[in-house]
Amino acid sequence: MPIRERTIPVRFTPRGLVDALDATDKFPGACVALSNLVFDQSNPEIMVSRPGVGSGITDFTGFNTPGVVSVHVTIGTVTYGLIASARNANKDEPFAYDHSASAFLVVAGITNANSPTTQATSGAWTPPTMASVGVNVIVTHPGFPGGVTKFGWFDITVPGAPVWNAGDTSTNALTATPVAVANFRNRAYFAVANRTEYTDVLTLGRASATQSLTLGDAANITALAGLPV
Repeated sequence: MPIRERTIPVRFTPRGLVDALDATDKFPGACVALSNLVFDQSNPEIMVSRPGVGSGITDFTGFNTPGVVSVHVTIGTVTYGLIASARNANKDEPFAYDHSASAFLVVAGITNANSPTTQATSGAWTPPTMASVGVNVIVTHPGFPGGVTKFGWFDITVPGAPVWNAGDTSTNALTATPVAVANFRNRAYFAVANRTEYTDVLTLGRASATQSLTLGDAANITALAGLPV
């Protein structure tokens, strides 16, 4: 006949680590070793299983020596961004990934001249930024040379066939290469020194060279964000 089971279930919830050799005064849930457990953010002193490591959406198969994604933004079901690659030596390559199809869209118009220089992997770093204004997804990047090429943009007039461009605002150009861009009331606001120079509604044009707001001090603007409701 089978041996009669005389065990009694004991509830144990791990709460933390101890290094005491004697368990007389240890707190409930004390452990001498823990693995793959983290503190629960909503329950102090409670340990839970470490979340599993998720798999990447894409490994950029098909790109020539893909490197670091310097900036990206998701609009609808498409993620637009820039990635370091060897397509144009030492330049970031614009990309558009369609999540609904789990595939990259072909971005037309990419050239060596209109692609920003990839930033160094050490030293001072100026983060690129992106903003959607009208049919354009605008990109600021310190790798743009300035002059007539101060920023870039994806033209998504045809969502399934984005076109990459780089240049400046029309009619009245920006006074310098911007370090950031944000959408406010359907205008693109660019951070240029201590000013925010802005476009007309839903376009990349500036009807007047006076379309800018100047801060009271001389410190440069380093970031922009629209005020949410």
